[in-house]
Amino acid sequence: MLNAAQVSVDTWSGDASPSGVTSRIETVCAFHESTKAPLPAEPAPLGEQRPHQFRVFGDHPRSPLPTRLLDMPVGTLRLMSMGKAALPESLTSPPQNLQTLATWLHMAAGLTGKVSDARGSRILRAYPSAGGLYPCETYVLALGIAELDPGLYHFSAKEFSLRKLREGWESIAQLTRGRPDLDFLKTTPAVLLVSSVMWRCAWKYGARAYRYAAIDAGHLIENLSLVATGLGIQTVIRLHTNDRNSRELIGLPKTAPFSEFEPVQGIVAWGDHAVRSIEPPAKRAGSALLAPIPRPQEFPVTTDHPDIRAVHEQCVGPGVGVVAIRPPHTELCPMFNAQMIPLAATDISTDMGLPQAIKDRRSIRDFDPSGISRDHFAALNRAAFRGGSYYPILPEGPHMGIVRPFWYVHGVTGVQPGVWYYHANHDRFTPVRYGDYRYDAKYLFHDQAMCSEASAVCVMCANLKYMMNCSGPDAYRLAHVEAGIASERLYLACAALGIECCAAGDFADDELKKSLELVGTDWECLYGFAVGGLRRQAASASHAGGLRLG
Repeated sequence: MLNAAQVSVDTWSGDASPSGVTSRIETVCAFHESTKAPLPAEPAPLGEQRPHQFRVFGDHPRSPLPTRLLDMPVGTLRLMSMGKAALPESLTSPPQNLQTLATWLHMAAGLTGKVSDARGSRILRAYPSAGGLYPCETYVLALGIAELDPGLYHFSAKEFSLRKLREGWESIAQLTRGRPDLDFLKTTPAVLLVSSVMWRCAWKYGARAYRYAAIDAGHLIENLSLVATGLGIQTVIRLHTNDRNSRELIGLPKTAPFSEFEPVQGIVAWGDHAVRSIEPPAKRAGSALLAPIPRPQEFPVTTDHPDIRAVHEQCVGPGVGVVAIRPPHTELCPMFNAQMIPLAATDISTDMGLPQAIKDRRSIRDFDPSGISRDHFAALNRAAFRGGSYYPILPEGPHMGIVRPFWYVHGVTGVQPGVWYYHANHDRFTPVRYGDYRYDAKYLFHDQAMCSEASAVCVMCANLKYMMNCSGPDAYRLAHVEAGIASERLYLACAALGIECCAAGDFADDELKKSLELVGTDWECLYGFAVGGLRRQAASASHAGGLRLG
């Protein structure tokens, strides 16, 4: 439990006592309960237009990014399991220039293609997004990038350009203000900030959009991390920032309308020491607030969602300091004294190159009935849930610290159908019960046929109230971000192995919890992920080189 020594009362005008923190946690829990209502198939007929997918700060100076990108000749699964050790020495510590930055941004957050199907024509990005709404925005705080003036830039994916918003020193001073633990950022080449434009999700998902937006941020943060590793970049990732500092940095006043509500979800720093560090000005300015940055008009009509604003304030508002989530809390397990079975799977030789895996990643709902093997199933679990987490989540080993995976196994060769639980810290499985649960999975995921036709369906869960009591209310947001990180790893591992897949965030929360035998506990279901069969026309397994835009 939090105690008074862990709570800061200097920066928040509200009640920061232990009872006040408990009240905040109860408010977050009530919000979570309120988002369990079945989702409408379409947005309510309130007259809103579908939100724009792209933002362009057209009034700010534009710096086009180079279109000739670096190669990344490394396998996806190999990179996910070995990190930078998977790279030859010659590919580590890449040049701190615009070409490296452009490759990083394109591979992690750029445009990868366009598809047309029964749902219409859609532009695809390098990372997945619920409903194809893409609420995330990426800001680049360039401090030591050759060919680029220091400053805060917005990454315009549509233009493949950077738009300069602020000068460099005032930006890094704002980001690190009151955070001496972040002073090291001043000597790094660049810091990337990931934010969420909440209205892009709320337009379709209502209050539940807060959950989807955090998951989408996890997708993007993990992509940024993995692509950076493939380029030989050392990263430092923080899933918690000072909300006021980051909000003012990207130019949003506290009173901004909901259409502009855009919290920063995390930062990904280029952790190598900058070859040319930013120099502080000879005469430093005072600590005046940074001027707001007007947003382009994106949404003609919006509906306010004060509950989304309120829950975010409860999670990250001042009053509770950053409390790391450490063992034994990160080793929590919903299966007590359970039998743990190893899956004696052999290593899989198939491994697509990371650039091709990112390009080929698709959300496919029409699954092939061929199924997957036990080796595939074990490889997916290891890739997704044994890759560690990011500060302030600090598990004891290389596994997730908050999220825990259950599986409805339908068609995995060598694994008896039923409900299974994966112990990521031990790389073992527990059979909850055996049986055919295809119909149950389809019903629980609101009649989505892919959940009955899948080889297996993952359900990511977390003990939300326990985690919040241990570390603070922001554990709620962090749990969803971590679910997004795991989901992105599943997407890329499936692409590398040529397996069909699709995330599934629309489910009956309490009924699903009951099916997993979690009734009477504080464990809650966060996200689903359906794994199909091998793709009918699987892509080549050779390691692909880097993509080129021009």
